Amino acid sequence: RNTMKQAPVGIAILRGLQYIVEMANDAYLQLVDKKENEFVGNPLFDTLPEVEEAVHALLDNVLNTGVPYHGNEVPIPVNRYGKQEVFYFDFLYHPLKEEDGKISGVIAIVTEVTEKVETRKKIEESEQRFQAAVEAVEGILWTNNGKGEMEGEQSGWASLTGQTYEEYQGYGWARTVHPDDAQPTLDAWNEALQERKIFIFEHRVKTKVEGYKYFSIRAIPLLNPDGSLREWVGVHSDIQDQKVREEKKDEFISIASHEMKTPLTTAKAYLQMLELILAENNEDASLYAKKANQSVNRLNELISELLDVSKIRLGKLNYTFTTFNFNEMIESTVENIQLTSLTHSIIKTGQVNDNVTGDIDRLQQVVINLLTNAIKYSPGAEKVFINLAQEKDSITVTVKDAGIGIAQQSLDKIFEKYHRVEEHAVHFQGLGIGLFISYEIIQRHHGRLWAESKPGKGSTFYFTIPVKQ
Repeated sequence: RNTMKQAPVGIAILRGLQYIVEMANDAYLQLVDKKENEFVGNPLFDTLPEVEEAVHALLDNVLNTGVPYHGNEVPIPVNRYGKQEVFYFDFLYHPLKEEDGKISGVIAIVTEVTEKVETRKKIEESEQRFQAAVEAVEGILWTNNGKGEMEGEQSGWASLTGQTYEEYQGYGWARTVHPDDAQPTLDAWNEALQERKIFIFEHRVKTKVEGYKYFSIRAIPLLNPDGSLREWVGVHSDIQDQKVREEKKDEFISIASHEMKTPLTTAKAYLQMLELILAENNEDASLYAKKANQSVNRLNELISELLDVSKIRLGKLNYTFTTFNFNEMIESTVENIQLTSLTHSIIKTGQVNDNVTGDIDRLQQVVINLLTNAIKYSPGAEKVFINLAQEKDSITVTVKDAGIGIAQQSLDKIFEKYHRVEEHAVHFQGLGIGLFISYEIIQRHHGRLWAESKPGKGSTFYFTIPVKQ
């Protein structure tokens, strides 16, 4: 009995039909929140009336048949700590036999498992919520391991692509991606792996039934407690209909832009002639002609941007790669923009050591866009900065201003097509496609374009490209 008193599990001896408590160790007393003098020596159900409904019949069966009863995670209401709650117990009711074999009572051995049961229930509820979320998602759910490899059973992916288990394991999934999208997908995926950032992308996947279709991808990295990358959970959402609508819109924009180019070129020529004629005879009229010519130039730039967007979407934006002096390109670009800017000084620092391979006109287009944006969005400043740097086989261009800045929620979207920062849209003109075009140009040069900014603190834009393509 002394050993039973010290046992780490609850033990009690119950005698006779009234189940009088003959002995209860400290662990048992703690489970029922009773003191020994108010519990031992009394009928069990006089002290614990709330448990009678749950266990009386079980005790009677053990006492009458001699067959032990094992209960696992049995919910039992118990009054303890000032209130009645349902707790969960594992317990054994074992018949207590005398020397003559007569059963005179029951030995109760009890362990509380409430915490374990509640933890499991929370896990089950979480799994149910996750399963409901999966069913609510309009797309194909998949998981990859920490190395970015697809492993295990991926029923959604298999039903979408028709690939077998063996075919999509590892990086086998990439074989279903359209040849034109495969390498860009892998490049972006590897970047997300290295930086452990959310992966957002669009590409075409060869489906089992309908051939190649456009899908948007969103994958989230899950980390272990030690910070290591455990796995990725991602979803492929069908955006084929959206892409078809965008193609039709871009085709219309392309046709309309081409049609506008001809009369616009003619109007520009007439305005230039009118400006020359009026320059000597009528200064006021000459000024009006000059202003009209500037508006035509701006309209021409907007039409060119729209044409570039439609060409990007249709895969027809042409690139001519040559090897050129990057420093000279930057200097001439800065000089030309400086001539048109009466409010800001452009401060250039740094240099590139090697000649660069790329499309000089397209890269100049990116630099012009970043510098003109820096000037436009820093109306209260007097300077913008551009810095060049080279590290081994990569160059970095940085454009910095001390302007109005960009909020974080907008910073993540500024490279999207037609996106304009809502709080600035009223005050600053533009179509919201310059950064989209710039982003595509840098992507085609196997580089990266990104920005850092805080409202009221200015913005810094960066792009990197390899020295040689």
